[in-house]
Amino acid sequence: LAEVLNNVAPQTAINSMVNSAMQMPPQAAPQASAPQAAPQAAPQAAAPQAATQHVLSSETKHILVIDDDPLMLKVIKDYLHDQYDVATAKGGKIAYKFLEKKHTDLILLDYEMPDEDGPTVYQKIREMPNLQDVPILFLTGVSDKSRIMSVLALKPQGYLLKPIDYETLISTITPIL
Repeated sequence: LAEVLNNVAPQTAINSMVNSAMQMPPQAAPQASAPQAAPQAAPQAAAPQAATQHVLSSETKHILVIDDDPLMLKVIKDYLHDQYDVATAKGGKIAYKFLEKKHTDLILLDYEMPDEDGPTVYQKIREMPNLQDVPILFLTGVSDKSRIMSVLALKPQGYLLKPIDYETLISTITPIL
């Protein structure tokens, strides 16, 4: 219970900081729920069936997830792949190459990564042609107030703490897309 409360309370405090910094009404912010364990890997025999369960149309929204943690990339992709077309990048350099060639509707961006941190990647993406208006949400474990406030000055569409559960993630990105 203490672990759940420790994870929910920081996200609630961050939601409050995000709302204040972005001057959003409180009801517009997603509510944090208790974190859930990462999904378990499906048995090998079930993998082909799972792959055929979702059919994405040409109107399916695209999400790019930028994070240096392969496990986090897998978890987020597993959460989203039934509803969205999801691509992953292990850092800014890979993301820039992807974004030069492909369109995306939303970017989920980690804060702490080697080579370039999330705020640097954010600023470089904003300088790229046709990407100034693509929504970017920080999805990170950084909960230090001063670091959060410096990122919020960049005006991202949101800031979510890891670990994140499925419902919180979906309830945050659905209104944006």
